Amino acid sequence: MNQNYSSDLHRPCNCLQGNTIVFNGDKHSRVRNIAGEKINIDTPSGIKKADVAVQTSENLIRLETELGYFIKATPNHRGLVFSDGRTQEKLFKDIKAGDYALVN
Repeated sequence: MNQNYSSDLHRPCNCLQGNTIVFNGDKHSRVRNIAGEKINIDTPSGIKKADVAVQTSENLIRLETELGYFIKATPNHRGLVFSDGRTQEKLFKDIKAGDYALVN
């Protein structure tokens, strides 16, 4: 696992577009509306705090599920997938066809 991942605070990685909707406990918000705030994120090792930052780069990967859910993020964004028989965190650049993305 990445060293940052095990810390209590994820560093901002500017990896999501501003129009991306995230869930923070009891409400959904667009990233651009909460940039600079700290939110709770669910990780395999429990709930962690993360700084919210907005990605403005065009260097984005679009991850789309068979059901039509999608997210655009930078190659260094982490996502949860079920792969190789277990739930694990992967960088978007490392997610491949056949991995099952965990969505809520």
